[in-house]
Amino acid sequence: MSQYYGDQRAGVPIVTDANMNEIKFVRPTHVKENLAQIEGDLLKAAELLPLVNTYGAGDLGRAHKDAAYAYLAKTNLQWARYDESKWTQVVKYCDMVTNSGSGRKLINTGKPETDFASVFYIENNFSSEYIFSVVSNKIQGSILPAVLFENTGYGLYNGWGYFHPTLELYNAFESGDNRKKATILEFNDTFTLFGLDRKYYSSNSQTGFQFKVYATFPFSKGSTFKSKWRLSDF
Repeated sequence: MSQYYGDQRAGVPIVTDANMNEIKFVRPTHVKENLAQIEGDLLKAAELLPLVNTYGAGDLGRAHKDAAYAYLAKTNLQWARYDESKWTQVVKYCDMVTNSGSGRKLINTGKPETDFASVFYIENNFSSEYIFSVVSNKIQGSILPAVLFENTGYGLYNGWGYFHPTLELYNAFESGDNRKKATILEFNDTFTLFGLDRKYYSSNSQTGFQFKVYATFPFSKGSTFKSKWRLSDF
């Protein structure tokens, strides 16, 4: 909430065990107070949580040490808007994810055009790129894919189509960056939907683009899917 409702003018109310029974909460004078509270909570979590590679199959999806480090990196990324010294902390905690001993590393099969996208494939649900995810099944899970997916659903599966990649994002990728095609669909791009190849079109997109990761459902209907962080997002 702090990154959306807090800034240099004020933060959002901080509720802890110490004041949770109060009926009125004063806003901090700066969002940095929120970020400091978040950092402290996450440092405690990182101290207490185990490494993900110590979990058995039944515990995969639970919070773990690398997830805390990743959120610490994200927290300091927001903090760096107000304090440039926090950039070094971003690098520090990203490195701690990689070097924690849990085996986090990029998927590298020698095929960069597919490796980036493959982390979302079912067989890579808890791969070496996995950091943290909303574990989904046929009954419950993340609604993000439906929020991103084409509103008309191509007659196969209707989404809401709320989020459209911008031209600014499209142009931000450097030439030859394989993540671009894995992330964004533009008109006439070929993609796989429920096991069928088709070309992208839209009567809904306000930019002419659609997000491809999370929202193209390359597998057959009924397959499970995960919305997750991966190392290549950093």
